[in-house]
Amino acid sequence: SQNDNNNNDDDNNDDNDNIQNKTLLDTEEINVWRTGMKAMAALPHVYVKISMLGYIVPDWIQSDEGENVVKDLVKETIDMFGPKRCMFALNWYKNGAVSDGSSQVG
Repeated sequence: SQNDNNNNDDDNNDDNDNIQNKTLLDTEEINVWRTGMKAMAALPHVYVKISMLGYIVPDWIQSDEGENVVKDLVKETIDMFGPKRCMFALNWYKNGAVSDGSSQVG
């Protein structure tokens, strides 16, 4: 149910500010992503797969800033959809290759 996601825009403002203050992300792109994700989260039959963390923030595993950006994005996604509508991909073989920025896997 939609009550599972406990979506409260006021509670998410701090997370949004944290993400937008990071130099690793383009503010315009993250706002487009956020708008689309909120639209999808409003549909109770839509679920989200959290995957390819290195795609949005290459080298995220090599810095505290990158790790914090990814954590904030994952938390924001879970806050939007609720934990019952989120799943994590187990494709580390592919994700790991782009997480360090050393290769492009498509």
